[in-house]
Amino acid sequence: MYQFHPHAASVRQLLENDYALHPEVRWSFENEIDSQPLIRQRAEALQEWEMADGILCASSFTKSSLVQQGCREDKIRVVPYGIFPDALTAIEQPQNRKICRFIFVGQGVQRKGLHHLLKAWKLASLKDAELVVVAKKLDPGLFPLMDQPNVKHYSGLSDQELKALYNEASIFVMPSLVEGFGLVYLEALAAGLHCIGTMNTGLPDLQLPSECASIVSIGDVQGLANVIVAITESYRRGEIYKERIKNAVKALTWDMRRSELRSVIAEMTKE
Repeated sequence: MYQFHPHAASVRQLLENDYALHPEVRWSFENEIDSQPLIRQRAEALQEWEMADGILCASSFTKSSLVQQGCREDKIRVVPYGIFPDALTAIEQPQNRKICRFIFVGQGVQRKGLHHLLKAWKLASLKDAELVVVAKKLDPGLFPLMDQPNVKHYSGLSDQELKALYNEASIFVMPSLVEGFGLVYLEALAAGLHCIGTMNTGLPDLQLPSECASIVSIGDVQGLANVIVAITESYRRGEIYKERIKNAVKALTWDMRRSELRSVIAEMTKE
């Protein structure tokens, strides 16, 4: 079985706990499928892992969500996602190096952690940094948090417009509470951006050097603010090397991942 998304029972509890602390995400919590009561979930979707002889998934977080439900750990193998070589974007240095640009690309809903990011951004209170939020869907409860002088919001961009924003930025940040993997991290890394994410994503499974990625705890707004400040200071010192980040992920192709999957499947079949 391929488990592409974390188990619903583990996800529901996590989002419920977060909603209790951040009531502004009420719309997300009430409308997103991840936070719906388990009684509304199909029984087959909750129990199908019990019928599998082996389980594949793209992140250790997805694996842990199954283990929490009683699945044997040795039954699960993790093989992260990859990138296509032609997805690697051209590297362009930001036109105004005095401004450190961060970018968030994803749905503006609870499970993507945008509320944590916006609160952390306000705590960081940076004068020479900018946060670009690219989100077609945006929880109405987040509009007040978006109202900060150095935060910009874009929606419905073309591929070329999005690529331009990646090239203007130096840091990608998406502190998700729940990700089966988060392919956008690989896309940002391929553009040479330092990535900030959480343990509840596939970012830790890429095993990247610290110059490429920073891992934060979910829901730790102050901790996230501290990382944002630290990365901005690194940028000021000229220590964000986009070309080196891009080169670090060149080998993480889909061809390599398919080869890993074949090896893992052969091993599981042999067992």
